[in-house]
Amino acid sequence: MKYLIYVLCWIIIFSSILLAIFSSYISLNTLGIIISLIAFVLVPILLISVVIVSFKGNNKKINKKKILVKMENMDKFNKIYDKLYESHIKGLEELRMKAKSEEIIKILLLVFGFLSCVIGEASEKSGALLIGYLALFIYICSFVFFKNKSKYKKKYKNEIISSFVKLVNNNLNYVTLEGKSDSLQNEFIKSKIETHSFNRYNYTDYIEGNLSDNIFIRMADIDVKFVSGSGKNRSVQNIFEGIFAVTDTNKNINGYVKISRNNLIKDNDFRINMDSEEFEKNFDVFSKDKILAMQILTADVMESLIKFKNKYDIDFEIVLMNNNIYLRFFVSNMFEPKIFGSSMDKELIYIYYIILDFIVEITEKINNLVIETEI
Repeated sequence: MKYLIYVLCWIIIFSSILLAIFSSYISLNTLGIIISLIAFVLVPILLISVVIVSFKGNNKKINKKKILVKMENMDKFNKIYDKLYESHIKGLEELRMKAKSEEIIKILLLVFGFLSCVIGEASEKSGALLIGYLALFIYICSFVFFKNKSKYKKKYKNEIISSFVKLVNNNLNYVTLEGKSDSLQNEFIKSKIETHSFNRYNYTDYIEGNLSDNIFIRMADIDVKFVSGSGKNRSVQNIFEGIFAVTDTNKNINGYVKISRNNLIKDNDFRINMDSEEFEKNFDVFSKDKILAMQILTADVMESLIKFKNKYDIDFEIVLMNNNIYLRFFVSNMFEPKIFGSSMDKELIYIYYIILDFIVEITEKINNLVIETEI
């Protein structure tokens, strides 16, 4: 949605400029009709888009209502949230308000500039037209001079998310080193968790640490795309957006097991039917080694996976290969702050909490099972 807003902004700006340039070749009536269509179609779409993004937030793929209804085990989370709130709310909220003011000013400049151009063109008043272009020029310049949004985002991640991750599990650390990206990209390819081809990989957040029994885990919020063609023929396909995690286990399973979302791959010789009817409704299991899959997917593990999926309605997949456990969660952009809304949105932080907590829980559970099983 945010990309749509940017596209609409540029459409409005360039449409106004082109109309001004070619106005001498267009009759006044025709020009008025064109301007009216742009004014009464694009501007409302733009404003509605801004409102939707403001109130809906960044995690559009998460069924937020279902998660909030199922809020459980709140004691630990409340302690985490209270510590974060007391330590950071004042400075963070002040910066958010500044960023919010800047975003409102941008919107007002855009709308005012465009409408001034409309009035100037329709009434042939050069003064109104000049004011309109000046407002649009200031709007474009605001992206360079308005810095509070980036400052707010940086402060949110370096203070809130960094502290939050440490409070969820003291062994985890939020890291901003860009050099970590290459290793995760290689792991994403190696895991074969994604069956589609891709040629664009980007990450925005990175978390790592040693869990119990020296299990090393690393994860990031990644965005994977397949881009083809160029110019007018350029096509961008979104392959995956969400959390990808890798765990180095203490034992090599000498095989490959994939726990996938249900019914994504219907015809596959390596699909294994599990004993649990409830599990079969939610997941598909693929492996060349049926015994290995059965040993790993015990009744306890399957129950944990079913419980999380049914409770929160968050899609996820798991791959076990050699001495690694790979997980990915289809949750769109995580760890992104709100501007039009509380900087310490408790519901949003709770979503971060349940996902991070589940990654740690299921990783440790599967690792312990692999160690105890004769594989």
